[in-house]
Amino acid sequence: MFNLLGTRLPLAVVSVAAAVALIGELPGAAFAQQSFAVQSSGSTVLVAHSGQALDVSGVSHAAGAPVIQWPPNGGANQRWTFEPLGDGTHRIVVAHSGQVLDVSGASHAAGAPVIQWPWVGADNQRWRIEDVPGEGSRVVAAHSGQALDVRGVSQARGAQVIQWPANDGANQRWTGIDVGDQPVNLTQLCTHRERDVTVTVAYPEGWHVNDPAVQGCTAFDPEPFTLQPGTELPRDLAVLLFVEPIGFNQASAPTGLGVDEQRSLTIDGRRAVRQVVTTTGEGLGPAGQQATRYVIDGGTNRSVLATTWNVAGNNYGESVRVLDAMANAFDIQAAADGGDGGDGGLDGDDVLSPGIDTQPDVAEASAPMVSVTDVRLGRHNGFDRVVFEIGGEGEAGWDVRYVDEARSAGSGRTIDVEGDAILQVSLRNIALPPDAPAGVEPWDGPDRLALPGSGPIVEVVEDTVFEGRHTFFVGVTGTVPFQVHRLGTPQRVIVDVAG
Repeated sequence: MFNLLGTRLPLAVVSVAAAVALIGELPGAAFAQQSFAVQSSGSTVLVAHSGQALDVSGVSHAAGAPVIQWPPNGGANQRWTFEPLGDGTHRIVVAHSGQVLDVSGASHAAGAPVIQWPWVGADNQRWRIEDVPGEGSRVVAAHSGQALDVRGVSQARGAQVIQWPANDGANQRWTGIDVGDQPVNLTQLCTHRERDVTVTVAYPEGWHVNDPAVQGCTAFDPEPFTLQPGTELPRDLAVLLFVEPIGFNQASAPTGLGVDEQRSLTIDGRRAVRQVVTTTGEGLGPAGQQATRYVIDGGTNRSVLATTWNVAGNNYGESVRVLDAMANAFDIQAAADGGDGGDGGLDGDDVLSPGIDTQPDVAEASAPMVSVTDVRLGRHNGFDRVVFEIGGEGEAGWDVRYVDEARSAGSGRTIDVEGDAILQVSLRNIALPPDAPAGVEPWDGPDRLALPGSGPIVEVVEDTVFEGRHTFFVGVTGTVPFQVHRLGTPQRVIVDVAG
């Protein structure tokens, strides 16, 4: 470890061009499909009073993602570099996204959150490194003169990082760990196809992939290996990749594994978790074996699992580094299942479109008339989803827009809708229930659907079918961007609300 000033901080004079040099574009890379350094030359982990690292929550690439403290795990979202700006300040760049440490909204308030944000050159993105007596250095925001601080001197993982007036508190002292200059070079590609899911992943040059006895692209190891046909894969192979015929919730809470650490992520637009687990002896293998693994939602009753085991024969530390890098490079494509798996799930390319906004979205209908047969809600990383299933041979049109108040289409009466904003969804070409298409059973409520937990959608309230339109009101936490699109077999109108 070293302080962040003087001769003990050689990294403070490394240019971002060198220190955050991109390893090269990873084919099919996750997180906005951009190149980023998995591990950068001269990158630094900043350690707080608690022994935890300065971390961008959830490995997010979103502008405005919160900065927290989290146990060191080698992730690129914990690797920071310093670029001197010539005025005694630095910009501090995180390796996984290339964004910088920023005080939200250029606030001067004590307790304002610290986030990541694209570099714009503002003073709230410029930081002074101040030497203080004792261990560690103070990191001070140029615009406010306040220090980088772990809220409440917390020891908890996930505690918020804020700005706070400079003091002698241990929670304002930061120590750097030089994590080296040997990048994980993911230069080889491998495509794994199993159980209607295709995973394309980059892996390190010089590693070996499967012998002919093993299903393609299941095992990765730096040393050549041979397996007899029908033999279970040994756990001393560095990285194992499987697609299992179980849902995400079941896969991330399996029998026989105790979860020691877990954090939620988004990988290639899909919900995922990174777990450190230990065998309990109830499943395969003896009790007490540790592993690091990723579980990624592969669609309806499908999960992608990538694991490395801490067993004899496996360089566990190096394998974890490579596993983290490979997880960031996953490109996952599920077989066509109608786009929402029937329950609001995600396909490989089914994520928010770039540039969505809050403007009205209108689409034309086509005869004959149809009926709404089901309404479902789903919560995903970065957005909530409403699925309107449609029955009949025609196509439903729509008019989706924010309104000041919810009024019934038939009577004009005001309808109470929970939330700070109201998104009106008016589906067109809808038959009255007695006139529904032959063999189609119209949806019959409930007339209010709630979506518990934290997200942009609070509830969905049904109005009525009137003059060929079936109206719903979506209570939202604010006037946030949304998108609307149609999926087939069966026909669905999908409304995604960002947040």
